[in-house]
Formats: sequence, C-alpha cells, structure tokens
Amino acid sequence: MFSFALLVIYLTGGWMLVHSMMHPKRKTFAVVLGRGALTCPEDKDLLAEEKTFTFPDGSTSLGWVIEGAVLDGPTFVMTHGWSNSRYGALYKAARLAQWGSRVVVYDMRAHGDQAAKVCTVGVLEPLDLLAVLDQVQQTPDEKFVLVGSSMGAGITLHAGVLDQQHHKRVMGVILDGPYRYALQPVAGHLRMKKIPTEPFCFLANLMLRLRLWSFSRYDRTIQAAQLNCPLLVLHGSDDPICPASSGKAIADAATDGRYVEIAGGVHGGLPLVDEQSYHAAIEEFLTRLPLKSA
Repeated sequence: MFSFALLVIYLTGGWMLVHSMMHPKRKTFAVVLGRGALTCPEDKDLLAEEKTFTFPDGSTSLGWVIEGAVLDGPTFVMTHGWSNSRYGALYKAARLAQWGSRVVVYDMRAHGDQAAKVCTVGVLEPLDLLAVLDQVQQTPDEKFVLVGSSMGAGITLHAGVLDQQHHKRVMGVILDGPYRYALQPVAGHLRMKKIPTEPFCFLANLMLRLRLWSFSRYDRTIQAAQLNCPLLVLHGSDDPICPASSGKAIADAATDGRYVEIAGGVHGGLPLVDEQSYHAAIEEFLTRLPLKSA
C-alpha cells in the first residue's frame, strides 16, 4: 500500500510539472497594469507600431515593432522567457533601441495574449520566431540580431541555426541566462523549494514525450556548435535556475562565442544588477557583426 501511495505521489508530481510547463501563468495587460509595470512602449517614450503576428499553426500573437535610434542598424527580435510576455520584454527593448533600427517584441506561444492554449516548451516556438522574422522583414538584405532570455534563449539559439540553414538573415545571437538541458530549470526550481529533483524530472521528461511527440532531450551546446554567426551569452554568476556553467559551455561550443558573467546576477534582471557591464558587452558584440551592406 505504501509503495502504491508513493507511486501515485510521484506520478502526480510529474504530471503537475508537465502541466505547469505547458500552461504558464499569463502575464497579460491586466496583470502588468495591476503590478504597475510597463504596459506599452510609450511608457518608455518609444515610438512603436502594434502588430499581429501569425504563427505557422494559424494562431496569432500580439507584439510591437519599436522604432530604433540607428537608421542603418540591425533589427533586434526579442523572445522573452517562460511565464513572461512582451510587456516584460519592454525594459530590455528600450535599451536595445539605442543600437538598432527596429526592435520587435512579441508574445510567445501560450504566453501573454497569444492565442494558443499550450506552450510546447521549445518544440514549435523556434518556427514561431522564424515566422515573426518573415512578417517583419522589409528588404532581402535586412540584418537581424536575435535576443532571447531563459527559455526564450534556447528558442532563439535554435531559430538562429534554422534561419542560417535556409535564409542567412541572422547576423548575431544574444542569449540572456540560457540553460543547456531541457529540464535543467525545472530541477533548479525544485531545488529552490527543497524538493528532490528525481524521480520527478525523469517522469516529467517521459510525460512530455507522450504529450509532445517531437519533444526530446537536447544539449544546447550542440546547437551552438552549428551556429555560423557570432554568439554572446550573458549570465548571472549566482543564477539558481540555470547555472552559469551552462551559459559558459554554450558560448564555448560556438565557433565565434563570447561569455560575459554578471557578478551577483541571478536569473533575470541582469541589466539592473550591472548596467555598465551589460551594455558594454552588447556594444562590443555589435561592433563584430557585419551589419553594413557590402
């Protein structure tokens, strides 16, 4: 009887993990308004056009195309992290606008006001990001820099590799707090709550494979090694969710990768910890990109 009860607990725990991963709490307009956070680009004195993007499965996502300060600069396309939304990306978008011609932010699948009901934790999201690029691209020679945070960082890296295989529009990739393995952040959250990582992560992996047939274990260093453009990885030294060692391994695996560690940084909010180092790393990175047309 005890063994059966323990099995039920484990299976229930694994199912709860998978359910929460695929149904993140949505950071919608009402939520950010209630928290007193940014609700539109105008809150940061940014000029922007609201845009509706259509993903490959027909679901729609709201976003903004923000006007940048550099006419011939790159177009930044930002992908936020799990349980965040385009609203949460605005404070970083305001920083990127000083270096780009445009900054694009959008809601990931099943996040914010996006229409899909299920987040596929990286299975369909890279194709969604490529669809966003298709819909904002203005000229055949437009230069894109992809920027992603946490789960959005892995999606960004994957999309960058896919784009270079077919289009070669992406000239650089910036990752903020990436993780190397699929369930690494889940394990990090469990450890923070003092819950054993196993067998819950093992069961969650099996259940994800049953729920999402295309889901599989991955190692982001393999994708980084396939990237044929410069890569910048920014990571907090004290990140309890996605260890800094993962970010460094991803950067080291790239042909042209650079790793910058923000001392005292945790998971998210790195510009608020050390704005000078964060900005300097991005500025130096952008000088290495072939952003001017020949």
